[in-house]
Amino acid sequence: MSTSQRSLTTTTRNGHASGPKQHDRVASAETMLDRVPPSDMTAERAVLGSLILAPQIVDEVVGSVSAEDFYDDAHRKMFQSIVRLIHNKGRVDTKLLIDQLTRDGVLDEIGGLAAVASIVTAVPNAANAMYYSRIVRDYAIRRGMIATATSTIAAAFDLQTDASDSLSDTERSLFGLVERSSVETVIPIRSVLVDAMERIDRRQSSGGEDLDVVPTGFESLDSMMVGLPCGGLVILAARPGMGKSALAMNIAANVAAAGKSVLAFSLEMGNMELADRLMSAQSGVNGRHMRDGTLTQDERLKLVDVGNQIAGWNLSLLDDTSVSIRKLMAHSRKAKRSKQGLDLLVIDYLQLVEPDNPRDIREQQIALMTRSLKRLARELNIPILCLAQLNRKSEAEGKNNRPR
Repeated sequence: MSTSQRSLTTTTRNGHASGPKQHDRVASAETMLDRVPPSDMTAERAVLGSLILAPQIVDEVVGSVSAEDFYDDAHRKMFQSIVRLIHNKGRVDTKLLIDQLTRDGVLDEIGGLAAVASIVTAVPNAANAMYYSRIVRDYAIRRGMIATATSTIAAAFDLQTDASDSLSDTERSLFGLVERSSVETVIPIRSVLVDAMERIDRRQSSGGEDLDVVPTGFESLDSMMVGLPCGGLVILAARPGMGKSALAMNIAANVAAAGKSVLAFSLEMGNMELADRLMSAQSGVNGRHMRDGTLTQDERLKLVDVGNQIAGWNLSLLDDTSVSIRKLMAHSRKAKRSKQGLDLLVIDYLQLVEPDNPRDIREQQIALMTRSLKRLARELNIPILCLAQLNRKSEAEGKNNRPR
């Protein structure tokens, strides 16, 4: 074991962590880093071949991948030459490409005429160009993750460096990879307008039934906002004790009763309490009678009848007292892929969700979780109803805190 490894193990023990376990994790990381970085030569050749067959897609491809994303050095240089040729000439053929590679001084470096010929015949058509581009970009991001992990491990072993500085470097690298993975698609406004008009026409012909919304089941609320927009994040914010949980669960019940699929995360109440509230709200039975065991025979029969109705709904509850934003998103995606699908996600409430970055200040944590939920709503094309608790400052000051 090297000096740095011995020092690291001692340091971790002093920090109340398990030295041997930490060493095992480091050894495992070193073993993984000895592996060949991930790449897909077939996908790289397919991207190059697609550009040769259909040079008109160059802007779309360049918007997805860059030369640095190619693992093979010859492919990287050929990509640069092909893009340069298309921008200068507007077209590509074998002779023009060979001339361009010669001018760039890389023809021999990429393998000569044989390499060019293999790329020209790499794909029969360019129909899947963007599919292969995404593969190339994905592998490039994975190699970036490996590079970041390697430098992080090296910095962790270097006890002469400041740990906070090393963490900041790692954070910057990871944020760069996150930005890289989120490729923006630029769409001409005319294309958006065509889709918008088609949607308007569908709504007109269906009498408003073909709306990209999920009705809340409350007529006054739906008349104001039509419904909960698919692909949108709706924040229901109020101070404690104002009834936001009851309203959210009533909306969830209305949506489920209408035959849609609902997933509810209530981190404030247990599933048994939620079930009691649902049955009380749907049956009209006083919840206190349910809690203190003073139900009449008629009330019990009502609860049995309502319970049978609720049992037939596609309403699911997450039974987890410590849900992170990452786990919440994973459960939601799984529900969307299921046979029942997912039409509405309810979260009660935002501040109780565990952040992925516990060391950040609270405002940054909330902002990051909110952005993640917005992206999730768009990805799954469902409305997300997320409750948020306002602070008690006005209560302490003796102000009227009722919504106005």
